Amino acid sequence: MLKEQKELLAQIGKAHAAALKLYNAGVKISGIVQKLRAAGDELETRIRYIEKVEKSAPGAAPKPPAPPAKKSATENPKS
Repeated sequence: MLKEQKELLAQIGKAHAAALKLYNAGVKISGIVQKLRAAGDELETRIRYIEKVEKSAPGAAPKPPAPPAKKSATENPKS
């Protein structure tokens, strides 16, 4: 009986370690998705600005707005 309990405990430990690895991978993926969304938002803002400038002065070379300031680590803490 004791041997079976030890084996079961070892399997539980392995399953817990695997679950932890999956969770950590999910956190990393979430961070990547957040960065991609921010980049997409910035790109969309620049495209809108360029379209706005082209409508007001066709043929003029627009200067896109400056990118937003980077957030510090305290403003956007990781979960």
